[in-house]
Amino acid sequence: MGALMRSTAVIDFSLEGMVLPANQNFLDGMGCTLAKIQGKHHQIFCLPDYAQSAEYKEFRKTPRRGNYVAGRFCRIDNQGQEVWLEASYNPVLAANGKLYKIVKLAMVISDQVKRENAVDEGADMAHGNLNAHRYQCPAGPRGDPK
Repeated sequence: MGALMRSTAVIDFSLEGMVLPANQNFLDGMGCTLAKIQGKHHQIFCLPDYAQSAEYKEFRKTPRRGNYVAGRFCRIDNQGQEVWLEASYNPVLAANGKLYKIVKLAMVISDQVKRENAVDEGADMAHGNLNAHRYQCPAGPRGDPK
């Protein structure tokens, strides 16, 4: 567990989506302090349009049903900049078998996503394909991560 905490960004959420504890890796990756985010809703890490979307509402329901969610997620840091995470949202059961919180385990991959998008863009230009897939922040005006 110690090795995981040293190498991974970890944050806990209540079933309602409120921030509980977060480790220093998470706080550093998002450019914030625990005092600034604790007790606030997960949506503070999302672009406003996405946080109000049906997609986001469905995303939030999945771990509360006892199912984990894993993938690449675009989130917003304390300065409003895009941060890409390879993450999983994991439901945690109490000793009595009831779901009591969600734990997010993440790695910040913003630089990797930026490199992948640049390589894809170069390849697409070389082949005249201007409509290729890029990792973009959902419902956001900014497009590729900075």
